[in-house]
Amino acid sequence: MYPSFINLHDDESDHLLLDMDSLVPRRSNFLTNRGCEPAKKKCLLGDESEQIDGTGWSDKPIRNWCQEETINWLMSAASYIGQPYSSIQHSLAVPGKEIVTFTRQDFNNHDPVYGNRLYDLLHSQRISTLLPSFDTIQPQSEDEYARVNSSNISDAESDNSIEIATKRLPGRPRVLKTKKNPASQGKLWEFIRDLLRNRETCPSLICWEDYSQAKFRFVKSDEVAKRWGSRKGNTKMTYEKLSRAMRYYYKSKIFLPVLGRRLVYQFGPNAKGWQTDNPNFRH
Repeated sequence: MYPSFINLHDDESDHLLLDMDSLVPRRSNFLTNRGCEPAKKKCLLGDESEQIDGTGWSDKPIRNWCQEETINWLMSAASYIGQPYSSIQHSLAVPGKEIVTFTRQDFNNHDPVYGNRLYDLLHSQRISTLLPSFDTIQPQSEDEYARVNSSNISDAESDNSIEIATKRLPGRPRVLKTKKNPASQGKLWEFIRDLLRNRETCPSLICWEDYSQAKFRFVKSDEVAKRWGSRKGNTKMTYEKLSRAMRYYYKSKIFLPVLGRRLVYQFGPNAKGWQTDNPNFRH
């Protein structure tokens, strides 16, 4: 049986979902039992001078979340349930005003595996029981995300620029470190950028969908994945694995999600060197 839920469309009660101050007494005991430590770091987004608190969503009504705050919440939720962020369907990364309209069935449609749990975590009145420590789960920098379980995460996801490690919960095995790839192999986002700047691969394998908005599309996604796998020494590389690895760049704003468009991605403000005066080599 699911717990009772409050009405997210009631403006006055919306803020109660994330009123963490009112939960401090109970949360304190719970956290002591679970061994969680308060967050003391901020998420780095590109330059060191640009820092955004990865738990800023906890101080706002859900409907006021921007898309990035929803992504930060999803990352915290994934960490809490002991799964890598790549296991959460990124179609849920929508602004708060949209996610509050999602029904349980909507969550399940977006994420058949974890939809129910995510719905409960977002909607339950009893946050202190179901979601006691989101604002105390320590946000991790890109370097800290670079430790992955090699048996669960593909080589595509272990790109040496952005990799994922789940926060180890009590009773869970310690995450193993993967070997870092030689620097000469480069980073995944740079590999994709360079394909777009190469007449031999653009627009035949990958093309600009809307250059004015920095949006690009995979034309032959399997071939791109195969080439990346060849560079990484992974003959089992697939587009599915490659696309999961690309999602890790959402947090650092190197890539941005393009909702509702399959095979389409967008360069974010922290992506460098993608600009060209001849998109798709039309002249």
